[in-house]
Amino acid sequence: MIKDVFTVIEIIQKVKAVALNENEKKIVVKLILSFDKSNFFEPSNAVQYAFNNNKSKLKKIHYFQEYLSKHADAISEALSESNDTVLIEKLKGFKKINIESQQKLEMLNISPYDLKRYANSELPKFKKVIDYYRTVMCYAVISLIETIEVDDRKVSKTGFLKIIKDFENKDIDYNYVQ
Repeated sequence: MIKDVFTVIEIIQKVKAVALNENEKKIVVKLILSFDKSNFFEPSNAVQYAFNNNKSKLKKIHYFQEYLSKHADAISEALSESNDTVLIEKLKGFKKINIESQQKLEMLNISPYDLKRYANSELPKFKKVIDYYRTVMCYAVISLIETIEVDDRKVSKTGFLKIIKDFENKDIDYNYVQ
């Protein structure tokens, strides 16, 4: 499945310098800014969404679910506003990443043993889903910015690039995806 997601990234990167009209570029900028304004893609974001308190409650899970929902809405809005077939294909890749991450979250099997074992810490399975989404979506955003040639003054790549760099410096095992 991880190969499928990176295939989506390849589709997003496939066409370099897509010739979009100004309206289509505005759609892309609006989408990226909606991702950027949520602090979810802020590298310094220290919220532990996968934190399991001492009562075995995942009290912060709803924050991640809200981000997935907001991002899905922003992607759907961009899809509905776009008329360019190449851009629509790229945006469908974003939608696929979001849907797959929502499915991974829903299918996450957390046993009572896991909840006890990881009391007062982050659940590794849940943390992997979050890291996976953040990283793959950052790759997708950066490739979209580069293929569409979005003005750097309108959209900052810094946070997205930092998350990618952090990912490349970690040894993350995504075998749970299979």
